Amino acid sequence: MKTLGILCRLIALAVFAAAPLDAGQTAGRTREVPATLDLRSHAEASINFLTRQPDPAQGMLPYFWTFFDDDPAELRHNHWDYCENPGRFLYGLVAARQVTGSLEGIKEERDFERLIYAAMTGGDGLCWRPAYSPFAPGTGKAEMNLWDNRSDFMGLLSLYMVYREPRVREKLEGMIDGLEKWAIRRDGYMYFEREDIYPDHAVDPDHQPRVGQHSSGWITPLIKYYQVTGSERARRMAVGLSNFVADYHGTSLKPGAVLGISNVHGALFALAGMIRTEAETGNAKQLEWAERLVRYSAEKLASSFGWVREMESREWMKPEDSNSCETCAVVDMIQCALLLAQAGYPEYWDLVECYVRNYFTGAQVLDTGWLKSAGQRQDNVASSYSSVPERVRGCFVGWGAPNDLVDEKARVKGAIQNCCGPHGAWGLFLVWHRIAAAGDGAVRVNLSLNKETPWCRVSSHRPYSGRVEVLMHRTMPLFVRVPGENWVDRKKVRCSVDGKAVSVSWDGDYVSFPVIREGQAATVEYPLLEKTRTEVLDGVAYKVEWKGQTVLSIDPPGKAAPLFERECYRARQAPLKVEADPVFRGEIDRALHEIDW
Repeated sequence: MKTLGILCRLIALAVFAAAPLDAGQTAGRTREVPATLDLRSHAEASINFLTRQPDPAQGMLPYFWTFFDDDPAELRHNHWDYCENPGRFLYGLVAARQVTGSLEGIKEERDFERLIYAAMTGGDGLCWRPAYSPFAPGTGKAEMNLWDNRSDFMGLLSLYMVYREPRVREKLEGMIDGLEKWAIRRDGYMYFEREDIYPDHAVDPDHQPRVGQHSSGWITPLIKYYQVTGSERARRMAVGLSNFVADYHGTSLKPGAVLGISNVHGALFALAGMIRTEAETGNAKQLEWAERLVRYSAEKLASSFGWVREMESREWMKPEDSNSCETCAVVDMIQCALLLAQAGYPEYWDLVECYVRNYFTGAQVLDTGWLKSAGQRQDNVASSYSSVPERVRGCFVGWGAPNDLVDEKARVKGAIQNCCGPHGAWGLFLVWHRIAAAGDGAVRVNLSLNKETPWCRVSSHRPYSGRVEVLMHRTMPLFVRVPGENWVDRKKVRCSVDGKAVSVSWDGDYVSFPVIREGQAATVEYPLLEKTRTEVLDGVAYKVEWKGQTVLSIDPPGKAAPLFERECYRARQAPLKVEADPVFRGEIDRALHEIDW
């Protein structure tokens, strides 16, 4: 094993030495850092998926399905590839590039933008599915789907945040014009009658209100558009939709249900939008209401390590189907937790750490050896069989089991729904953007994850040991969050500056350093608690072994593409890797201009 470790170090050094230098990078300026969870590598894998998976013969039209039971594995189109998926792939790609700082994917961003514009055929500024397609039985009518358009709006808004192009702003305003056409308003509320609208549809102002993702899915993009552009129209619409969801969510409740939207992804995305809106408007009552539903979802519909069931009820499922996990729901639970942590519920930082360190990053397909590729089939207009394992590397699982990327009893067998891939990439950025933040003259490290920022460099040794190092690039006060008492021994926290012990001073869940000067390194250390807990998920008892907030093993183990085989994390000292030091590159300045979702 020692020989293997030395060999790996030599390979890493050789790779670095052979790598071309960026503009302004000085040869030989390197650093040793812990070889621990780095979201940049996950974002790089996402870029691979988002740029290589789509269909180049059809203008980079994404494939909705990956079917992996047959040999070779198959990418297959679905009817909504024409409308929703270009928007998803666009906001996912923009987000992944924000994490990596990579130029890769710029061309594909414009491909997805063109696909969105090409779908704006209804004369109302919105995107319409075609009346006929080779991927589904034709209805003879074009269809405007509001959930699809939510994705397209988010894609264009992400693009606008980066480039601020007037053309993109014009298209976004046109989409809001279209929403106005189909909206119903009454008594401070706003909502839409239905998710799918056809050209001959006429709005019924007396329609009985019903909450669904077609209305609630628009809260996040509209309130963010207001925050980016100052559009009061978008703000009023977001507030009206949020008020409607809060007061009418019971209209959709089925027996035994709590969320009001059966699809957990749709429900949590709605709650995230409400948290954003209530934090913006100061509506504490609705913020508390949203927090209660998030807490219910975390306690009743999810595991402590980040597996989140796809459906609250079983209305779309056969009796023999299991309740699988959709990564989109994992992302939206993380999104809700991040927003709540910033809105006065700091305990939710722990949920984020537990999800990100375990199921979320584990649910990304990085090892594709289990996907079949030996067989040969000819590509056609609906399907592709060419190099599928390489093209889907970096996707996120749809229909995963708690212990496996594959759930053999999922409601759709042998398949991945590729909408999860771009939403997972977006989730990586949501976390990345909030690892550390500067404000009020100080920097706060919220998550013990590796990141270089303009203010400091965070280097985490977890899960090998409870050690977090912060090298300051500017002179300012520093606050470092310590996980809750369920995960670490807070009584044994130790702090040092440049290797010299200093007293531990607490500010809530954060240890504080009054002033750390540029070039100084602050270190926070604490013991990681080791426990084994049993969780019952969809009727199966799982024995989960924890070290701090990281799962080491799960029993029963997975079979097809098992998760949590982490014997290496039992070591007490983090391995190191050599990488270029971005302090000596202009690239670090990009962190000053990160978009804000």
